[in-house]
Amino acid sequence: MSVYNYIRAKAEYWELWRGDGSSAETCKKLSETINRARQLGLAEYKKELIKSGLFRQPEDDTYAKKVKEKRE
Repeated sequence: MSVYNYIRAKAEYWELWRGDGSSAETCKKLSETINRARQLGLAEYKKELIKSGLFRQPEDDTYAKKVKEKRE
């Protein structure tokens, strides 16, 4: 989803946490995924995410609910 959102937003750079950015494996995987998504195009990449069960609709996101419950 992060790569999908990155491509969709036409982002120019991606800031990583120090631990992630220091990992050659993580950086390589991220670069490969971004390149693959760009090659497929946004619509096809979205289809691939949906097919693999990795695409979430906004209503599927439970993060805001979890944060609200913690604050209460």
